[in-house]
Amino acid sequence: MKTFILSLLVLALTSSFAQQSITRKGGTPGHETSWNEPRNWSNYQVPDEFSHVVIQVLNTGHFAQPVIDQEVEVASIEIQAGASLTVTVTGSVLIDGENQYTEGIVNLGGNLLNDGLITMLNMEDFSAERPQFSMKGSGLVVLDNTDVTSEVLFAGKP
Repeated sequence: MKTFILSLLVLALTSSFAQQSITRKGGTPGHETSWNEPRNWSNYQVPDEFSHVVIQVLNTGHFAQPVIDQEVEVASIEIQAGASLTVTVTGSVLIDGENQYTEGIVNLGGNLLNDGLITMLNMEDFSAERPQFSMKGSGLVVLDNTDVTSEVLFAGKP
């Protein structure tokens, strides 16, 4: 019996820290663009450091896209075509690949407006020659304590 209970406990603990994909649905009245509103997410939980976030355009009667105006930590962010993500002056995003595989931020034709700070740590696949995303705005992008903002801003341009 003790082994059974211990097995259940281990399973519960490991599943609570497992990576999960969370899709932005947005549109909660009064909090349409809020990142920290649980009802704006597919699993009704605010994304955390284990979350692979997918931002897409959903035709649910609104086109409220997420705005980050405080500190956020996630495993990765995927911005799909037509979608957008805004990081305000007071906002910051931390993506750390130390304990899990992550591509950081992947922009698949969406818009990233960064006026805050995006920090990526332990990104094995990130390269200054082939940045994972492009953005607009006056914010900073820091990769393993090195400012790579200019490489990201001019991604794909000669």
